[in-house]
Amino acid sequence: MKKKIIIACLAAGLFACNQPESTTENNTAVEETTKNPFEGLNQEELKAKVNEFESKVFQNDSSMDITNANLLIEGYVKYANEYPEDSESATFVFKAAEVSLGLNQGTTALALYTKVYEDYPEFEKRPYSLFLQAFINENNLGKLEEARVIYEKFIADYPDHPMADDAQYSLDNLGKSPDELIKEFEAKQKQGV
Repeated sequence: MKKKIIIACLAAGLFACNQPESTTENNTAVEETTKNPFEGLNQEELKAKVNEFESKVFQNDSSMDITNANLLIEGYVKYANEYPEDSESATFVFKAAEVSLGLNQGTTALALYTKVYEDYPEFEKRPYSLFLQAFINENNLGKLEEARVIYEKFIADYPDHPMADDAQYSLDNLGKSPDELIKEFEAKQKQGV
């Protein structure tokens, strides 16, 4: 599971490198030109429409349709807001955060992972949502002190979690440049560590 999260984060990071940070203006333009496909639907229809958009967004293509991806995020969040007690709601908010991160919408992804952590205390991926809050603060938003606080909280709250070592590694290397990390790695290699 740990490897899957790391791979997902790396994939999201690579995808994000190809996407500009979305702005409110861009999102407004999408809203103005696209009728909201999630309005006026009952629970079953809304879930079906979300699944339809998942299929559109996650086709085997190497590129993602940004408009449909943003609509999918909206659908996930709408479902969770309208049916907060449904067992799928936490998963949908988590998925919305993943898609947001993939679109390099760090602020949105952070808010969604925070929502997962705060609103769904029994959700199995809750610890990951906390870890990813720190990761986004560190890597997407450059907020190192916020990242430090969250990594420390993660380690304190989930010391036996598979991501605890990753959180500690991130803490140990917080704020270091890639050159510094390479030099440290080379020095350890010379020492035989």
